[in-house]
Amino acid sequence: MITDTNLFNALKKIGSDAAKGGRYFTSFQDDLFVIDRDILVNDSQAGDIYLWVLKSGGCGTWLFRAVGQDLTGLIKPDDRVFKLSCTDINTGTTEEIPFEMAIAFAKQHNESKNRVPRRVKILDAISKHFPSVYNTSIGNCLDLYEGGEKAMLSITFDRYNSIVTFATEKRPDRVLQFRHGLTDVSTTEPLYFACTTKKDGYGSLEATTQRKMASAIKRWQHKARKIAA
Repeated sequence: MITDTNLFNALKKIGSDAAKGGRYFTSFQDDLFVIDRDILVNDSQAGDIYLWVLKSGGCGTWLFRAVGQDLTGLIKPDDRVFKLSCTDINTGTTEEIPFEMAIAFAKQHNESKNRVPRRVKILDAISKHFPSVYNTSIGNCLDLYEGGEKAMLSITFDRYNSIVTFATEKRPDRVLQFRHGLTDVSTTEPLYFACTTKKDGYGSLEATTQRKMASAIKRWQHKARKIAA
C-alpha cells in the first residue's frame, strides 16, 4: 500500500512499472495522463473511494468512483485493480486488490448522501430543474467544451405546458422557447437561472430572478448591436 501521497503520481509509477512487463499500460496512455488525472485533480475529495483498472493486453486504464456498480463483464480476471482511498483532493492511499474483491466492493460500497460534487456537468445540472427533453436542444446551443459561455434560462407555465426560455450571450438575438407537457414537472412555480459553461461539458447553474434575466438579455442585445454597428 502507498500511503498519503499524490494519487496521480502513485498511478504514474504503477503504470510505468507495469508497462515494463509488456502486458499492461503499453497503449492508450492518455487514459491516465488526461482522463484519470482530470478526475483526480478536479473531482476527488476526502472520503471518496475510487477503483483504478489497469486493463490487460496493455489497453489503457479506467478510473471510477465506487458507488454500487455491478462490474460483472466490465473488468476481466487478468485486469489489475487498485483501490484509491482519498484523504483530500488527489491525496490518499493506493492498494492493489484481487479481482473478486473488486467486484464485491464495487457492488456493496455506497458513498455518503451528503457528498457535494466539486463540479457538475452543466446538462446534468439543468436536467434537475428542466425536463430532459430540452437537454438536446439546449446542448446544441451552448459551447459545452471550450467553456466561458453565459446563458439565461427560465421555466414558466401555462395551463397545459411548461415553457423553457433560453438565451446566450453569444446569440442574444436568438431567444429560444421550448414547450412540453406538465407530466415531467413537480412544481409550477417559475424558475430562473444564470448558466456559465466551463470546459468539457462542466459548468454552473445559479438561481436568479426574472428581472435579472431580462436585464442580462437586454444588455447582451445592446452590446451585440454596438459591435454590429
